[in-house]
Amino acid sequence: MRKHVLGAKSLLQRKCASFLPIQHRSPKAAPRAGGNAEAVPKATPTMVYFPTYKGGHRNERLRHYFHEDMAYLLEADPQVLRWTTEVEPIDVLHDDNQMRPFIPSMRAVTTRGVRMVKLAWGKRQPKRRSAKARRPRPVDVDGLTYEFLMGEDLTVHPCLPASKEVIYHRPRETDPDLPCLAAAVFSESRPVTLGDLQERLGRKVAALEDLISLVAQGFIQVDLRCKVDAGMTVLGCRTQGYLS
Repeated sequence: MRKHVLGAKSLLQRKCASFLPIQHRSPKAAPRAGGNAEAVPKATPTMVYFPTYKGGHRNERLRHYFHEDMAYLLEADPQVLRWTTEVEPIDVLHDDNQMRPFIPSMRAVTTRGVRMVKLAWGKRQPKRRSAKARRPRPVDVDGLTYEFLMGEDLTVHPCLPASKEVIYHRPRETDPDLPCLAAAVFSESRPVTLGDLQERLGRKVAALEDLISLVAQGFIQVDLRCKVDAGMTVLGCRTQGYLS
């Protein structure tokens, strides 16, 4: 019998990387004449689920990965009562006096009204007449507003870093009586920062991470433009959170 089958690789060939088959990649298509070689990549549809405490504890489905930044901003904003991504197209009057469907990415109910937010990937381009004529008007009728935001608007938002860090501490287990204690201390002495509130409560009663968790749950209102530390400005305290 023959030792080797015709066409089969020997043991030496299988162990040696130099005998591995070469995978030829197809060359990338050259950019068109006058086109931008560094074009902005398109947003890839994904199935991301974001846990929210507003409007009931549930998971909201995000259609694109960069929508997660907007979810953090809505979840940490104390003025947002509830929000969802399950929305339907709405006919909106555009600048060219034509009614066209406006397909929002998110719908948020706030203390001032309803926000219909449409998100798009990329950076803001210089305004053109043709594009400007097709944009929806900034309507504010009966508390209903329409917003068009780019991905760049979210990444440079001043409240995004603090919103992400606050939501990170939300699952922390805290004393059930701590929200009432914090609200009582705030009504009596009006502490300016989280550090002042912690000092009046006592460091053994509440750690700084516990107070940050109460911020994420809606018991303490802070200025999200500040850095998340003991110097974070406190705006108010209440005994009911988002899930109360």
